[in-house]
Amino acid sequence: MDVDSDNIKDYFVDRATASPNWSYGEGQSQGSVNIIPNMNINQIISGVNGTNIPISTGNGISFTNRSIIDLVSLNDLLDQIPDLICLEANFHNVTQPPYNWSISSYFINGTKSNSLYVGSFELNFNMQSNIPALNLLEFEGQPQPNLLYIDSNSIRLYNLSSSNFMNQTYNKPLSGDINNYEIIEDLNSDGISEILIFHRSGEILLINGINGDIIRSFFLSHEIDESIINEVPNPGSDGMTYFLVSSNKYGSGTETNQAFIDIYSIDITSQSSVWSLVDNTESSGSIASVLDVDLDGDNINEIVYYERFMPFGAMQPISRYRIYSFMTGKVFGILNLEYNPERMTNIDDFDGNDRRDFLLNDDGRLVALSTKKPVGIWLSSEFTMGIPLFIALVAMLAGGVIILILKGRDLRVHRGRIRESLKKSKLTITVNAVVLILMTLCFILFLAQLNIFNNTLISNNRMTGLIVIFLSIIILWYAILPLTAAIYNQFAPNFAFLFIKLRNLFFKISRGYNHEIFVVDMKERKQLGTVGQIKRVVLPLLLSIAIGFYIYSTFAPALGYPQGFEQFGSTEFFQFMIGYMALSIFPMVLSYLLFSFFISGNFLLDDAGIVYFKESKKYRSPGDIEPISIWAQSMVKGIAGFSALITFGTFFLSVDFSGFFRVEPGNEFFLIFGILIVIVLFWGMPFLTSFSYVLFAGEIMEFSNDVNTRKLLKMMEKAGFNTTPRDLTNIYPPGLVKKDKVEASEKAKIEK
Repeated sequence: MDVDSDNIKDYFVDRATASPNWSYGEGQSQGSVNIIPNMNINQIISGVNGTNIPISTGNGISFTNRSIIDLVSLNDLLDQIPDLICLEANFHNVTQPPYNWSISSYFINGTKSNSLYVGSFELNFNMQSNIPALNLLEFEGQPQPNLLYIDSNSIRLYNLSSSNFMNQTYNKPLSGDINNYEIIEDLNSDGISEILIFHRSGEILLINGINGDIIRSFFLSHEIDESIINEVPNPGSDGMTYFLVSSNKYGSGTETNQAFIDIYSIDITSQSSVWSLVDNTESSGSIASVLDVDLDGDNINEIVYYERFMPFGAMQPISRYRIYSFMTGKVFGILNLEYNPERMTNIDDFDGNDRRDFLLNDDGRLVALSTKKPVGIWLSSEFTMGIPLFIALVAMLAGGVIILILKGRDLRVHRGRIRESLKKSKLTITVNAVVLILMTLCFILFLAQLNIFNNTLISNNRMTGLIVIFLSIIILWYAILPLTAAIYNQFAPNFAFLFIKLRNLFFKISRGYNHEIFVVDMKERKQLGTVGQIKRVVLPLLLSIAIGFYIYSTFAPALGYPQGFEQFGSTEFFQFMIGYMALSIFPMVLSYLLFSFFISGNFLLDDAGIVYFKESKKYRSPGDIEPISIWAQSMVKGIAGFSALITFGTFFLSVDFSGFFRVEPGNEFFLIFGILIVIVLFWGMPFLTSFSYVLFAGEIMEFSNDVNTRKLLKMMEKAGFNTTPRDLTNIYPPGLVKKDKVEASEKAKIEK
């Protein structure tokens, strides 16, 4: 009801008082709250902002200090009839059961009208049962509804008219243990709804709403321990309706639990099963509920079924929600979430698709889920980067493929040499294979440990944020790998020529040296060698470490990302991983593209044998011949090395990885997983990325070495450089050359 006349419904809230100490059963690791009896606060809060709406009695806040189990409200606040009717539990601690239950009525200002004792019961909050309960039962032709009260062994009806307020209309004792009830449509055309009663024994009673008599009864075909019953209204008015029974039978010992979905049609003379489902499951408390949504156009609402499910290869179970067609049992969609609901209920449409949505509660959390049709991850509203990232990935892959195809035209005549080169490239092939396998295995294990493969993206969920950023970075890691190799290979001549012109420009500016840039005759020295390949990895590695860890150490604290966590799977863990992936790994990967001009250009300068000679014109100093690549790298190598050392050390001194090594009994595999993650994803990530990217790009460049060298030499010729290959032995004194020749001749004679 709207109490404060702001056209927004307000809420009645019952807040219990709990002791600071929790109760733990034998062998239980999760405790339960100890509620202090008769210290509840029962108040009305605003539906707009949650603030208290004051009353005129007591402390101005609370209607009563007793536990309110159920409540109904009457909308006319100006009449002489009480506005709130509550089912109260008063703790007395004299006899067993220790709670006296009563139906009490209050005016909206807090004034108590009357109280009617209905029995003594335990106070047991079982979310799988809606008993005991109050509800309003409409009578056709009467302006005021009647009050229906149901407990575990009786059904009662009370008059709510002003002249006979709370006078009992009927009181029908029912044998057995009532677990659930549902008010359904009028089946006998007397203008009053009927009532379905469900016993724990599996018996279902159809009760006449006007007098409480049993119209008919029948049993389920299986045993149950608990159940939920919901009506699905029949769109026609033919004296028949449908209902759903969701029930569970818990196995003992090694027996598995069983969850049942039974769909029935019923009228006053018969009932029939529409379809049923039996699910053998390890989970407990599987429930099904009716969605107030028709998805298949048959004018009958559908069903959502919840179960705890352990996917293959997962480390922990997930909550799986399946949406079924009510009439056929067809599955419309599946949601995998981390929430374990105690109850599900329908709510008004909140996402603008003109379909009612549903709400579930999970250990103090309320989660609203939309009934809209699921979409792919790229189109999900929770993955705002989905389409741009998808376009970027397609562009990267397409760009890399196009570049390699264009370059491949030049390589057709060299296919034989390429095959020979592959046979000799054991280091590159082995290292790349090991790195890719190790990285992929680590990524998959990490995804599996978090059940990312089995989760649906939803708003304001910590898992959603990690899924989005983790998948984005990992996909980019693989997508940028071939693109980097293609860019290195395609533009290496241009990048190399840039450094030649830069070196020549510095010579012209200095004017203090005799200088020349020339090409060394490489003769038969075609192989790079293992040591040479490894040395090429060092500078890109230092640059990526310096950039990645510097950005993380600088911006992670400023953006609020923690630099450690105590418990795997905690909120701090998710925030830590998001910060590390976005602010460290992503910049590391981008650094290989950012410095492509520097890395690939210097590779080709060495492969083509481009060196320079300089000799001081004025000062006493020996002349020097040096590769241009060494001169170019000298500008950044020292800074990169020092920065990498500092940032790498700062990162691992400031980050706490202890959360990866907290092992609970029975989950020793997690220790192995934690060690692997720390070694590969943190300590090893810069090294594995560098080896993979640089060696792969170097191997692609190796296939095009002759082609790229010719392109570079043509650029140099056009710029006026002499590209005739020279033998460095020609600069030695003639005597030394002759001596070498004599020694070689004598050695040949001896061998002969």
